[in-house]
Amino acid sequence: MLLIADHIEPAVEQAMNFVCGMMNGSTSAFYLVSPDSEPYDFVLRNVQMEFHRHYVERMNAYDPHSTRRLVGQHKLVARLDEDCELACRADYREYRAFLDEFGLADSLEFMFRSQGSLVAGLNIAWAKGARIPDAAASLADRLHAYVEFNLEQSRVLSAPQRLRAAADRYGLTGREREVAELLCCGRTNREISACLGIGLATVKTHLIHIFEKLGAENRAATVALLSR
Repeated sequence: MLLIADHIEPAVEQAMNFVCGMMNGSTSAFYLVSPDSEPYDFVLRNVQMEFHRHYVERMNAYDPHSTRRLVGQHKLVARLDEDCELACRADYREYRAFLDEFGLADSLEFMFRSQGSLVAGLNIAWAKGARIPDAAASLADRLHAYVEFNLEQSRVLSAPQRLRAAADRYGLTGREREVAELLCCGRTNREISACLGIGLATVKTHLIHIFEKLGAENRAATVALLSR
């Protein structure tokens, strides 16, 4: 389960190239944030797939800057080695060792919000030996507003909000909304079952009700309707 985006918006690609160039980054990763504070639709640049797989499947739980930890924060940017207080010391050590294993020295997270909610993020990481800009977090603060404005103009940041509005429009129940959100994140029935702690049969029942309310025949049509 790698949660890689199947389509890359030009605005996202431009933002990644611009920020990575300005920050002298070695790798970058853009992602959307679901209503349940999980990252999805990753766009990766120079990121080892083995690193990404380990991160998604296990190591995000130790990341001081995971979306679940950042969702309640008001920071615009956070640098790992300067803003590690969101994780306990043991988690930080575990995550630091993970970065060391893949030759990464430090990283910085950009957080993008829409209507007050965290809806996307951009990670810039530096390999060991790379030149990290002086006052990197301060430079990132200055870049943030420009990048967020461009992403807003291209409607990239409004996608998660459109999903929530569509769920209201079609009258989905609370549990149906949760299933629909995970469906739109590309989760399989088995993954939805594990995320929500419900049986596979229950997931299928909720999907049938969602299809009926939307007048959709399949998962693809449902995602399309909820994304409008």
